[in-house]
Amino acid sequence: MALLAVLLLILLLIATTIDFASRNLTGRPAPGVFELSEIGLAVITMLALPYTMQIGGHVALDTVTQRMSDRVGAAVEAAGLIVTIPFLLWAARAANSVALHSYATREVRAGLYEFSLWPARIVVAWAFLWLSLEVAIRAWDAARAARGHGGLTVREPIG
Repeated sequence: MALLAVLLLILLLIATTIDFASRNLTGRPAPGVFELSEIGLAVITMLALPYTMQIGGHVALDTVTQRMSDRVGAAVEAAGLIVTIPFLLWAARAANSVALHSYATREVRAGLYEFSLWPARIVVAWAFLWLSLEVAIRAWDAARAARGHGGLTVREPIG
């Protein structure tokens, strides 16, 4: 999914460059680029989140855990991640409901061109589900480290 996010980002950069050139050369924007960029940025962000969690690239504030032993810090990280999982699953379920409603009502982003929103909404729902899985894997590894059975320490990324 991260590769798809990168490809979409490249396409969005090209479209934005074309829009910029069109505005400067003709005084008019490229049709549909604004609407597409709104949808594209949400999709790109959601596709990148699970991968960022997987490689440990997320923003983490370790002011407290850096003063703890690796095992205690890993236990604290595991506990925090376990508490996070139900909220991510709730977000996935809510996003799925919104995506199904969007599909059923044929929701579109109105502008010069109409873009269907349901594909982007489905991507958001699946990305939350995938992020939940990545958080669960990270919590498992942190719990193993807390028990002294290998796994990662609080300062090592997965991957």
